[in-house]
Amino acid sequence: MYSMRVQFMLCRGVCTVIAVATVMSISHIGYEVYRDKIKPLVLDPHCQQALRDAPGDAPVVEEYNPNIHNATVSPNQSSEIRHIAFLKAHKCASSTMMNIFYRFGNKRNLNFVLPFKGTYLDMRDQRDHVTLIPPDMESGYDILCNHLHQYNHQVIAGFLPSDTVYFAIVREPFQRMYSAFHFYRNVYHFKELMEIKGPDPFETYINDPGAYELKAGGLSQTNNKMARDFGFPLRDYKNVYKFKEHLKKLDKEFNLVIIADLFYESIVLMRRILKWPMDDILFLKINAHSHKTITMKNIPDQLKPYLALDNMLYDHFLSKFKERIALEGPTFGDEVDYFQSINTKTTEFCQRNTTDKQLTFRANDWHDTFDVTRDDCDLLSLHEVPFVNLIRTKHKERLRRLGANVTFLF
Repeated sequence: MYSMRVQFMLCRGVCTVIAVATVMSISHIGYEVYRDKIKPLVLDPHCQQALRDAPGDAPVVEEYNPNIHNATVSPNQSSEIRHIAFLKAHKCASSTMMNIFYRFGNKRNLNFVLPFKGTYLDMRDQRDHVTLIPPDMESGYDILCNHLHQYNHQVIAGFLPSDTVYFAIVREPFQRMYSAFHFYRNVYHFKELMEIKGPDPFETYINDPGAYELKAGGLSQTNNKMARDFGFPLRDYKNVYKFKEHLKKLDKEFNLVIIADLFYESIVLMRRILKWPMDDILFLKINAHSHKTITMKNIPDQLKPYLALDNMLYDHFLSKFKERIALEGPTFGDEVDYFQSINTKTTEFCQRNTTDKQLTFRANDWHDTFDVTRDDCDLLSLHEVPFVNLIRTKHKERLRRLGANVTFLF
């Protein structure tokens, strides 16, 4: 018995030494130790949700108060909110939103939750499946805005500060479906979508969507995809009661769900909530692909099941959004109109071949004087992958200098 006890103590001591050495090693060399341990959850990066149990209970977010958050003048940097989580839903103008968050954080040297490779975040237990670059030893994470393999608010909250403000985005479901169909067929060449033939492949699809959806399964980008992006499992798609309960849960998890179809109003409302300067919300359309516009007043019966949950999700948050806008007061519409005008001027400046080096906007009720430079244009037009690589390179260099905060790895 004594011999066994001695062996146990020796073994525990060796394990402790190994654990301490591992932590010290990571602290000194940052991300290098874990660089080769990345194991993607799925082969296809666009299948962002595994078919697991629904997310657990999550903390309640702070209720938005327009009397507190309303910002009709330019806020200063001491008051701006920097801890942000954004649920990046597919084909909902989310790449444009991501560019806004990346520019804001990059300008202030904030820490993003980033994967070692690629653009998708796997937020599973990092002890056995290290995929995230840790923050530097002197700080924690500030912003999360990349696509998630699986949305789980409780897991995300474990990586971010308690005062984080949570955003998401939705888009009119039929338009989102139409955009996704063409994007994943014509750009990503999804095999199942490429097999849909005819003079108008989308028309072929909507005439018999079940034929395709049976093949696509969890990889589908057209079957109630927003609902799945918001964490609702595929196996429960026919359970409307469960989805209504899921909506109640989402109400508690997000401070604001942005409406892609009311993008300018959404961005201005977000600016007021976050108390950001107006130049930080300027944008150019990112990852937008041209295809013909289509409208459909009467959705065919055979297509309705594949839009049902997304319609419920969209209608729910659209209604809440309009209620929020009504509380913003008479100056809100003026601010939206003004922002749209300067964003249009910025777009024209950035896309025009000219020798002008900057575009200046003079101080007024909405902002202090600021310039848009050619360097700003480069960042405004930077697409997702190169921007992720830019941020990741800066982050890795910071880890080499400061070491890693390993509390986010164990």
